[in-house]
Amino acid sequence: MIVLWYSMHLVVHLVSQKCERHWLPV
Repeated sequence: MIVLWYSMHLVVHLVSQKCERHWLPV
């Protein structure tokens, strides 16, 4: 379903941002 794909994409995006923030020495 489109909703499921959209939800998965959103979660992946959030996780990616979190990982970047965690890894980047800011």
